[in-house]
Amino acid sequence: MKKCLLIILVGGLSMLLLTTVSCKKKTKDPDYPQLIGTWSGTTSQACPVMLSVQNFDGELRITSVAMSYSFGPGSWDTIHSSNSDGLTALSGTVFKYYFDNSPPVVSFIGGTFRTDTLELNGNFQLTQVDNPGNQVSGTYTAYKH
Repeated sequence: MKKCLLIILVGGLSMLLLTTVSCKKKTKDPDYPQLIGTWSGTTSQACPVMLSVQNFDGELRITSVAMSYSFGPGSWDTIHSSNSDGLTALSGTVFKYYFDNSPPVVSFIGGTFRTDTLELNGNFQLTQVDNPGNQVSGTYTAYKH
């Protein structure tokens, strides 16, 4: 009787373990998994730009953006934003991220990923925080690494 009870108990625990393991939540695949990773390239000002894309349970998000820029001759600077939970989500293959500035200062970077060539084409506008009349805008092209 004890042997039969032990077999039932072990069998029941085995079934519970198998059910728990097989019901473990899996991360959903995004629509465009080829976009996950690091992208880098050059702006129309011949400055570097780099972005990171990560999968969050099927939703692709930009997690890091860094780019150099110039408001004029001799004034080079870099802007960088990152968040491990994502800065902004992609809508299909398109995104737009607004840098953390106070209105009326508007600075953003946006782009469209090409899934066939793994090329990212976009535009940006940066506004000098202490001089909102001083803006720079341009385009960029980046490729996945």
